[in-house]
Parts: sequence; structure tokens; C-alpha cells
Amino acid sequence: MPNINKLLSKVNQASQAIKSAKGIKAQISSAGYKGGVNTEEVDKLQEQSEENRRKLEERRGNLQKQLSSKNVAKKGARTPPAGFIDMQYPIEADFDNFLVFETRPRKERKGGNLLSEKRLSIALPLPQGGWSQDAEAKWGENEGIGAFARGALGGKNVGGMIEETLNAVKGFISDKMGSMGGGIGNLRAGQAKNPMKEQAFEGVEFRDHSFEWEFYPRSPEEALMCQKIINGFKIALLPDTFASYEGADLEWGESEHSPSENFFNFPNIFDVYIEGPIAKQMERFLPMVCTGVSVDEMVNDEYIIAMNDDMQWSGSKKMSVSFVEIKLMTQESYASRVAPEILPQSEYGDMTNTTGSASLMDGEEVATFTVKEKKPPTPKT
Repeated sequence: MPNINKLLSKVNQASQAIKSAKGIKAQISSAGYKGGVNTEEVDKLQEQSEENRRKLEERRGNLQKQLSSKNVAKKGARTPPAGFIDMQYPIEADFDNFLVFETRPRKERKGGNLLSEKRLSIALPLPQGGWSQDAEAKWGENEGIGAFARGALGGKNVGGMIEETLNAVKGFISDKMGSMGGGIGNLRAGQAKNPMKEQAFEGVEFRDHSFEWEFYPRSPEEALMCQKIINGFKIALLPDTFASYEGADLEWGESEHSPSENFFNFPNIFDVYIEGPIAKQMERFLPMVCTGVSVDEMVNDEYIIAMNDDMQWSGSKKMSVSFVEIKLMTQESYASRVAPEILPQSEYGDMTNTTGSASLMDGEEVATFTVKEKKPPTPKT
């Protein structure tokens, strides 16, 4: 949704331009200059400007009412989830919808690590350039379905399979003979080998997502919040380290673990969702991990926020974050966890298991379910 303050600014500029145009005729008359000026055309322009000014005043009044009601509702617009470290940019803004990033706790290790007990909730406005929501299936050519294989699949009796086998052998000999001499034989016979290819389904890839924001903080507090958000994403992105050996040892004294931390601890998993009136009309995301955080510092080196004489903040930054989902998107996971909530999936059929293949990283357990056997209809008597 466009920023109401920006719309008001544009309306005010247009209104000021009309007021300036209105005074043109008076300035011409006061100067005593009449030659070459069509006063009738000036009168028409003045009438048009008056009508446009009236419409702009109505528009400004409506926008001002919206802004006033929005500022009243803004105080309770977003309630951060309990138990999370809440971060939001802008701190106070008239946005209806946010993109929220929440971390899951990573495994706690001896010696301590970050974001194993505490969790982040980062709320940012929907990216200006949007993002992509892809669904892709990978297919590849299969050249192994020749005449013999087709006969084996489609032959209803042994005789049919033998005929296809003979056909395949004769075709092989004919092709080899026709290919001798650089293919002249096939050319003269007016024939070419049919590769008999088929498309074979190979699977789906993990979806990836990228988002980008430009930060223009309006206060030292907001500049600090931008830095906290960047820091939070990087902490969640990076692994911590731990030792495979634990316990006191004579060589290392009474330490509880080895000084050589030779294992990485998995970084945090993110749950990403839209919060606001548009949420149920948009496709959702599967759990994902952060794969990259890129920050352009000092996008405008002339824009500095001074907290005091000894501390300044950058007034402009650009942040890009990239993610990859940890669960493959199948029909089950799409219908139950990705498709817009407003769309009923039941109209396409029934599904007894909405989990699909369980994801160990997602903490899912292998689903156990029973499919009800459909009994044939009772014949009418």
C-alpha cells in the first residue's frame, strides 16, 4: 500500500501548482498587458483549475482521515510473539503487512552458544520489488525405451514379445548397415533411426528465496534497530563449533571438553510468514535456512545520523538475505503448507496424509496412517 504521507505530499504540491496557475491572469491584468492574450482561454483554464483544486481538496481530506485513523490504530497494530526478541523496522510505520522471520532454537552445546535458548522475531515491510514463488519439476530424456522394452511392456503374450525382439534385432542390423560409409545407406533407403526417447520424471529441487530492503532510519534509535536486524540474521546464519570429546582428561586437566572444537553445530532454522490483511491471500513458505546476508554500507555517504558529537550512524543501508527451504515441495506439502489459506484444496480430491516424506530437520515424524478401502457399490436389485 502506498505511504499516505507521500500521497499527501503529492496532493499538496499539485494544489500549490493550481494556486500558482490561478494567479497568472491577475498578474497579466495588473501589468496592463492585454495584446496577444486570449482572455477567454485564460478564463476556461481558470475554471478547470478551480474544479481540479476542489477535487484535490476532497482527496486531501480523505487521505488525512485515513492517516489519522491509521495513527490511532498503529499503537496496537503488531503484537510480537511471546518469548521472542522482537525487532521491527521501521519502528513506527503505517504499514499494514509485514514479512516476519522467526528462528527456531539450535541445539545447545557445552560451552554455550547463541540463539539456542533465545529466539528472534524480525518484522520487515514487504519488499518493494516483491519476491518469486516458484514450483518446478525436473524431467529428463530416457533413451532406454527401445523396441524390445516396449514389447515387454505392451506385449500381451510371449508371441508378441518375440515379434518385438525380432523387430529390434532386425532394426539394429539395418541401422548398422545403413550407417556404414557415413550414413549413405540410410540416406539411399530414405530412413533414419527413431531414438524412441521418452521424458522421465527425475524429481524436484529445494526452493530458494531472496529478499532485499533499503534502510533509511529517521533516528538514532531506528539506526540501531537496523544494525540489530543485520546482526541477528548473521548470528542465525553462522554455525557455532563444539568438540567431539567431552569429559575431564589428564592431558587437558579438568576441562569439561576438548580444546579442539572439531564439529560445526547446525545454524538456526527460520519460519517465515506474512503478517497482515494480505496474509491468507498469499502463498506461504516452508521452513528454511539462511544461506547469505549481504549488506551495502553507506549507500548515501552524505546521509549521516548524529546521536551526539561523539557518535554517528549511517543513514542508509541496503540488505539482501537469501534462504533455501529444508523440505521438498510436493503435492502434499504445497496443498497443506504453501498454497494460500483462502483457497480450499478439498475441491481437487481427498488426501489422508498431508505430510508427505517426513523431514528430519523439520522435526517431523514419519506419518502413520491408514487408507480406507473403498468398497464396490451395492448392485441395485
